[in-house]
Amino acid sequence: MSDESRNLIAWYADNSGGRTHPVGLKQPNALGLYDMIGNVSEWTTSTQDDKEDCFSCVGGHYSSNKGHEFFNINDWFDGRTRKERIGLRLAAQTPASIEAQRQREEAAFQEKMNIAKEAIQSILKNFVQIPGKKYLVNKFVVTEAQWHAIMMGIKIDCDVDYPITNITYDMACDFVSYINRFSEVEAAGMVIGIPTFDEWGYACLAGANGNFAFVEAGKEGDLDQMGWWCSNSNDEIHPIAQKKPNAWGLYDMYGNVWEWTSKGHHWWEEGFKDIDNPEFMCCGGCFLDSINSVNRKIERAADFHSNYILMIKLVSL
Repeated sequence: MSDESRNLIAWYADNSGGRTHPVGLKQPNALGLYDMIGNVSEWTTSTQDDKEDCFSCVGGHYSSNKGHEFFNINDWFDGRTRKERIGLRLAAQTPASIEAQRQREEAAFQEKMNIAKEAIQSILKNFVQIPGKKYLVNKFVVTEAQWHAIMMGIKIDCDVDYPITNITYDMACDFVSYINRFSEVEAAGMVIGIPTFDEWGYACLAGANGNFAFVEAGKEGDLDQMGWWCSNSNDEIHPIAQKKPNAWGLYDMYGNVWEWTSKGHHWWEEGFKDIDNPEFMCCGGCFLDSINSVNRKIERAADFHSNYILMIKLVSL
């Protein structure tokens, strides 16, 4: 753009005198819009990446240099920023455009809901009745794909399913709430939840009375058969259900990643002992643990999270 053309439409460093000017003194663009470049930058509603409070200001201002193509400048500012060189232009939508936008948003929301409901169904079909008890436990831990589908409506196409990790107990509770809210389990008299210590422990042992679960009725399994631990994991998390399940069909009860349990009772002690503290138990050990560690529990605060532990297995009552 020549200096002559630029002077006709904009106030910038070479002609502004270092100050703002009244609106509408320069020529409009082909659509009849004045001061689209120069004079003051203008707020937009576009945000910067994941920074929800950082907005774009466009068009350049009275101090912009012509050598920098000032009319294409896109500056980012905190939404609370106040500057003499930042101004505001209003926009309006026609009823037709508002309706079109509403339909797009509704279609996008419905697509996310369909993705979430499909993932919920993939969870609901895999519950196992625990013999002699009034609750069911899911065969598998929650996967990354299920988590992203239900929490964010995002579909992940993958050949293998890795467990979701790096989640707090509170995040796990939110996940469970979404399942109960968007499925028909409550109408059927069921409630999805996180197993208590005693529920998890009883399901893990699958009828065994010793320190290790039955891999089939009456036969105690071993850790290499049933879990990923420090001697076979190659120091990495593995996809779910790659090892043998216990005798009741539950996978990954040992090793790979720790599992959250909810407030309840110590299943390994006689009687029931209430846990009266703000921490929750994680059970089962992880891929970095020794054979002794996978049979122990750890206490963690509800906001604790880590990249290599903490997934959830769901229970249905």
